[in-house]
Amino acid sequence: MKIAVVGKSGQVAQSLYQAFEQLNYDVQFIGRSQLDLACVDHIMPVLDALAPSVLINSAAFTAVDLAEEQQGLAHLVNAQAPIAMAQWCSKNDCRMVHISTDYVFDGANKLAYTETDTPSPINAYGATKLAGEMGVSDALPEALILRCSWVHSPYGRNFAKTMLQLADSRSELNIVDDQMGCPTSAQDLADLIVTSLPQIVDGELTGLVHAAASGNASWADLAQEIFHQSTLRGLLSSSITVNRISSSEYPQKARRPKNSVLDCAKLRSIGLALPGWRLGVARTLTNLKIAKVSAL
Repeated sequence: MKIAVVGKSGQVAQSLYQAFEQLNYDVQFIGRSQLDLACVDHIMPVLDALAPSVLINSAAFTAVDLAEEQQGLAHLVNAQAPIAMAQWCSKNDCRMVHISTDYVFDGANKLAYTETDTPSPINAYGATKLAGEMGVSDALPEALILRCSWVHSPYGRNFAKTMLQLADSRSELNIVDDQMGCPTSAQDLADLIVTSLPQIVDGELTGLVHAAASGNASWADLAQEIFHQSTLRGLLSSSITVNRISSSEYPQKARRPKNSVLDCAKLRSIGLALPGWRLGVARTLTNLKIAKVSAL
C-alpha cells in the first residue's frame, strides 16, 4: 500500500508524519514545492507520478480572515484542488481521505451538529471548504470526509501556541466566550486516520464523518485550560487572567459561527471516538514542553 499525504508543513500533516514514523507504511508527504494547490492543472500529473493507493488531503487555506480577501485563492485550494484529487482517485482506484471543518455551519443550532444537518457557512473559508466537500463527494462517493474542529498541535500556527506567545508579555487577555466548538488535537486526529486505515482501504469507512474531540468549550474556556495546564507543566512562570468577552467586543473580518460543536455519535458507533478536548490540550502542551526542553 502506497500512501500520499498532500500537505507537509500543516498541523495535520506534521501530526501524520509523527503517527506514521514508527509504522511500516510506504508514505510520501507532498509539500508546496512539489505541488502548489493553486495550480490545479498540476495535480493530475503529480499524482500520476506518485501512483498512490491511498491519498490523504491534509492541505487547506485555513486563514479564516484572509480568505475574505483572497476568496479566489481559497476556492482553488479548498475546493477545486480537492475535487481534482478526487477525480484522479476515481479514475485510478485510489482511496481518499479529505479533511474538512466545522465552519461549514452557520452556528444557529442550539444543539451539536450532526452529519445530516444542512450546512450554511457564514464566511468565505467555510464556503470554500463546503464546496470542496460537495465536489469530492460527487467525484468520489466512497471518499472519507472528516469534519474536524478548532485544531491545535505543537506544530504550525494555532490558538494554543498563540495564547502562550501572548502570555509571555501580558498578565491578562480578553478572550471570546460566546463561540462554542470542540478543540481537537491534530495528533489525535492523525492517530485516528492511521488507526482506521484498514477500514478505509477495505471500503468500510467512507462518506462524511464528524471527527472532533469529545466535549465542547468556548475560546475563553480553551484559553483558561491552556494556561492552567501550561502552569502545571512549567511552560508559564505566572498565572494569566482570562477576561471573557463577546464576539462583538473582538471584531474580525470573517464572521464565526456561535455554535460549531460537532456531534460525533457516528464516529463513536464504530469505536473510533477521539479523546476529550482537555486530554488533547494536555497532549499538545506536553509535546510543546518536550520541544522546548530539547531546544535548550
